[in-house]
Amino acid sequence: MKIRSARWSLAVASAFLAFVGSALPALALPDTSVRGLVTDTPLVSQVSSVSELTDVDPNGFAFQALKSLVERYGCIEGYPSKVFLGNKALTRYEFAAGLNACLEKINELIAAGTTDLITKEDLATVSRLQDELKGEGTALTGRVDALEGKTKELEANLFSKTTKLDAEIIFLAAGAVAGSAVRTTNAIASAANTIDGGSQNTIAGVRSRLNFRARNIVVKGDQLRVRINAAAGDGSFFGTSGFSRVARFDALPAAGPAGSANSVLATATFDKLYYQFPFLTRDLTIVIGPRVENIDYLGTNSNTRNEAVNFSLRSFRRNVGLSLVNTSVPAIAATYKISPVFDLRAYYGATAGGDSFGFGSGGITGPGQVAVELGIKPDSRLDIGLGYYHTVCNSASALNSEAPSSQNRIFCDSSVGGSTRAPFNSANVGGVIHNTYNAHIDWDIFPEVAIFGRYSFGNATFFDNPVNNVALPGGGTVDYQEFLAGLTFKNPFGQQGNAIGLAVVQPATITSNAASAGNLATSTLTPGATSGTAEYNYGVYYRFGVAKGITITPELYFITNAGSIQNQPTITVGALRATFTY
Repeated sequence: MKIRSARWSLAVASAFLAFVGSALPALALPDTSVRGLVTDTPLVSQVSSVSELTDVDPNGFAFQALKSLVERYGCIEGYPSKVFLGNKALTRYEFAAGLNACLEKINELIAAGTTDLITKEDLATVSRLQDELKGEGTALTGRVDALEGKTKELEANLFSKTTKLDAEIIFLAAGAVAGSAVRTTNAIASAANTIDGGSQNTIAGVRSRLNFRARNIVVKGDQLRVRINAAAGDGSFFGTSGFSRVARFDALPAAGPAGSANSVLATATFDKLYYQFPFLTRDLTIVIGPRVENIDYLGTNSNTRNEAVNFSLRSFRRNVGLSLVNTSVPAIAATYKISPVFDLRAYYGATAGGDSFGFGSGGITGPGQVAVELGIKPDSRLDIGLGYYHTVCNSASALNSEAPSSQNRIFCDSSVGGSTRAPFNSANVGGVIHNTYNAHIDWDIFPEVAIFGRYSFGNATFFDNPVNNVALPGGGTVDYQEFLAGLTFKNPFGQQGNAIGLAVVQPATITSNAASAGNLATSTLTPGATSGTAEYNYGVYYRFGVAKGITITPELYFITNAGSIQNQPTITVGALRATFTY
């Protein structure tokens, strides 16, 4: 009796297990979490006949097994909608519930002595199911072995298990033409301050960048980023030999450093190097390193920030406040997510942070920038930023020697554009302190159309030494402003990933001048005067993909009143850019 009961119990359990196996698709991994059980598994309901299960095929190989388990043993349940969902992945909870129901039924039958319920047909069904499932088990084992082999092969050939490598390469050719001579100052036109509008106006260049991103090194969510940058070519137009005279309007950084000689050789530099990590909470992220760029965290429009795929002309990329520090410098930045709608960002960069000699030359006492920005994102389509930048410039923070008197520019660095980049009398002015305010917006008003814009205004105060805060005799302040407005059409002509962009920029332009004659180079700007006219840049590009990771972008620009210089001809710039990413 005990032997027959044991055989009968084994047969029923085997039938149930065989049925369970047949319901599992190959390689399916059921959700074993409590959450998965609650959210993904509907309540079950007892059925008394297999015919109540509307999705069970009477011709299916498991039909008889189901019929026996439901009608003879009463240990299989269906869902309230009278379906069995035989191909649905089985959770561990469902398996436990079904097995327990069958075992309870077995115990009841054994206790009642009804051992005659086991038949040869039941044993035959169990045997047939086992035979049919044997092939599935073998196939599943083969798949698992193949996946393990591929995984080992991938791990053996990985560059690194923690570090990912990505790259970007840009090839760019461009040309510019002006209807007449291009002037470099507002002074009376002469051979000393004019350049032939048809001279040296074709440029070509290449820029390569490699990013190494090592993640989860110390804590989950951290990243060590190293970027190697190399560029060859010259991104500026209308220069003379030695660049003693350069027209003061925007350049194309993607073609190489403006003001450098054309060359097929490029010097590689580490232009980004920092460590990013969550601090105390997932909502607070800290970035610190010797090469950190403010544009990665502050005041930028997503439709203009990347010159590899958006506008190439430099004035479109960043606002005047960010351009005061136009490169990566020793810095620390923080982003705190206040709520799903608001986040707060802060940045401090020391433009001479690597210089530890001399009072006021490096670290927190030297030239640098402190900035804060409030980010507002009511939904995924709208992004608003409100920012403030406090920037200290002096001779130590002149980062580019593109134009005359480069170490005494009002805008610290020649990248800013607009009126009077070098208006100071270098004998008097030792530094400038800027307070700049910015607002920017990106808004996807339709799935395929976005509008974007920004507005900046600020004040520059001249000092004999910005560290000592000694104002210049006779006073020295200048107010300035800039704005950008544009449209992006996404996926034009039904082509995914393509884009058309149109925008207009007024680069930083002096609106009020309270500087005295002793503090100005009067050939550039006289006391009480502004530039008299404002520069405008109009641009359009069409980016289209030709293969995975390869885009071609023709673009066209019109620059009026270049350098905010009166009687300046309109300059037309055409460019063709190929961008490779992998």
